[in-house]
Amino acid sequence: MFGGRFDRRAASYPVLHPLGVALMAAVCALCGKAPSFGNRVSRSGKAALKRRVFSRTRRRFRPNLQRRKVIVDGTPKHILVCTACLKKMPRA
Repeated sequence: MFGGRFDRRAASYPVLHPLGVALMAAVCALCGKAPSFGNRVSRSGKAALKRRVFSRTRRRFRPNLQRRKVIVDGTPKHILVCTACLKKMPRA
C-alpha cells in the first residue's frame, strides 16, 4: 500500500512461535498486537492571519512490548508481550 519497508504484502507470515502465534518483530506473542499506521499532523499556521495549515506525514504507532520469560513445554523461553497482556498474565 505504501511501498518500502511497511508494505504488508511483502511480509512473510508463516513462521510460528512456540505458542502458535506468528513470529515477527514488534508483535505481541499472545494477542498478536502489531504496529498500526496513521498520520502525524502538524498544526502550524499564523493565528493572527487566520491561516490554518495542517501538513500530514505518515507515522507508525508501535505497541508497548516487553521481553518476558515464560515456561513453554517445561523450558524457559523469552517472548515479547504487550503491556495489556502483561497485566492479564498470572504472577509466577
